[in-house]
Amino acid sequence: MRLLVRDVTAGSGLLPIGRKQARDYAQVMAVCGFFVRGRRVPVGWNQGGEHGAVAGWDLVLVAPRTLSVLAYDLTGRALADLKRGRGGGAHAAALLDGHQRIAAAHHDAVRIVVGQFAEAARIPPPWQGCHPLDSARRPLLHTHVVFGALTEGGRRLPLDPARLRALAARAIGSYHRRLRDQTSSVVGGYGPWGPARADGSAELLGLPAGLLAAHSGPCRPLWQVAACARAVGDL
Repeated sequence: MRLLVRDVTAGSGLLPIGRKQARDYAQVMAVCGFFVRGRRVPVGWNQGGEHGAVAGWDLVLVAPRTLSVLAYDLTGRALADLKRGRGGGAHAAALLDGHQRIAAAHHDAVRIVVGQFAEAARIPPPWQGCHPLDSARRPLLHTHVVFGALTEGGRRLPLDPARLRALAARAIGSYHRRLRDQTSSVVGGYGPWGPARADGSAELLGLPAGLLAAHSGPCRPLWQVAACARAVGDL
């Protein structure tokens, strides 16, 4: 899925989808399923470059790297505990619960922010694809929010890029504030949060350097982690 090769390590942002990338995006959306109004691509998708506009836009909402590492590590520690048969599974269940709460906070913040963004931009519900890893298979919880570049009706003129970028900046800042608020009870022992950057994002300051170093390279394939998580899901 070549959608994953887009560089999201720089953080959240609004990325134009040019004609060279449009086919890859369309294939990924078709494979993953696009069920908004029964379409394979979003309304206003402009793969042919009509009006000289890009095919669409990708609003990427990226969780802080440190929070993603923490979530991934909690799952890894839980599986290690279960393998060793430690504590009757209670400790592992608590670790998995922390991971799930971080993931749920991300999804909830994305849902609210994307709804507000779509309403303000006057676009139909966009396609969303969530990934817990980046293209190098390192922990990076993020969601691609993809929508077409042309207006839905009338002459189908391109959406205003300047206005979209302003709305995206507002959505990104809101996403990070909500994510910090909703994960406060999980990250209390790993805080505090560092100073916010210009886009509103911040990193956890309390994660051990060794933990960050351990996740600086590729992680285990996601299907292995998912399979193990399902195996202990009834804890």
